[in-house]
Amino acid sequence: MRLSFYALGLISLVSACTSSSDFVAGQGSSTITVKNYKYQDVYNGVLKSIRSVDSNGTDIGNSLSVSRSDIKTGRIEANSPPNLFSYGEVVAVFIVPPKDSESYRIEVQSAPALATNVMANNWEEEVLQEIRKNLP
Repeated sequence: MRLSFYALGLISLVSACTSSSDFVAGQGSSTITVKNYKYQDVYNGVLKSIRSVDSNGTDIGNSLSVSRSDIKTGRIEANSPPNLFSYGEVVAVFIVPPKDSESYRIEVQSAPALATNVMANNWEEEVLQEIRKNLP
């Protein structure tokens, strides 16, 4: 009985975790459109933006680290580390279309690494602000 109680607790804890595979392009509300850039420049600008954002909205921290990026699909994933108030967050950025175009829709999605964490930072606006700086 005691073992099954612990197993149930472990299963519910694991199922409450967010991974980058939970994000799907087109399901977020934090988007911007950029025009008059080559795809490679947009992709590099988004990477630079993710690497330069921090939780205070300044350019000096590296609170997000890129964990995976795929230039062919236009998907970039990043994580923030755990801290005193949070178990960390997961961020996904989508660039649509992932090829040279007249304009690109850049979508940012953010979620706590542990779904029950109410103190997690939502990185969407900070990342979008940095993208606006790098791709005016």
